[in-house]
Amino acid sequence: MRLPLLAPLALGLVSAIVLPRQANYDGYKVVRVEVGDKIAEVEKLIQKFALSTWNGGAKAHSEVDVVVPADKIAEFDSEAAGLDTSIMHENLGSSIASEAEYQKYASRAAADAPETVVLANFVNKMAASAQKLKLFIDYHSYSQLFMTLTANNAEYQSLARGVVAAIKAVYGTVFRTGPICPTIYQVSGSSVDYVTDVAKAAYSFTSELRDTGNYGFVLPATQILPSGVEAFAGLRYLLANLR
Repeated sequence: MRLPLLAPLALGLVSAIVLPRQANYDGYKVVRVEVGDKIAEVEKLIQKFALSTWNGGAKAHSEVDVVVPADKIAEFDSEAAGLDTSIMHENLGSSIASEAEYQKYASRAAADAPETVVLANFVNKMAASAQKLKLFIDYHSYSQLFMTLTANNAEYQSLARGVVAAIKAVYGTVFRTGPICPTIYQVSGSSVDYVTDVAKAAYSFTSELRDTGNYGFVLPATQILPSGVEAFAGLRYLLANLR
């Protein structure tokens, strides 16, 4: 789902690497394994089937989510028979397709979500202070974009180009820049509109983090940290180049 994040300088670090072709997870299962004190057995299972994990490696007395390819499910089920497991996604490909059908959720009224109320209050408090609100970035996933409200501000466009160059310099991930409406879709009343028009933030941007639809919202955990690192590089560029 696409949830608007109202967060000054919040890093909603969701990520993915641009791959040359669409990943296909039809028939894949995601299985949660309760590790308990069987860490050696679980690690052996992960290594035997070369399974990717969503929440790091196996740790004693915790749980680990493993992605099982379709052609390995029968053998995996046999090998894991003595472990405590539960199905997170019966068919990961179907889950991804279903998720893609519901990407926008409207609220009943402006700032009606509890999280939005808290963050709006924080923004308003900053705006009313002597410090004021200098920079606001609304982070989302996914699409690999760094966007401005309009195209008619040369400083904003220059800063945005600098941000995407800084992001690319880390791992080679390519982001695009441009005004929000023509770059992704038409939107009004967003958090950047609010902080610009009401809270009078000096600078406001919207970023869509990795990826470009290869994994969409169901993103490998191994890509979260790289996305955070490159997003921080972009933020660092901004902080060094604001007036």
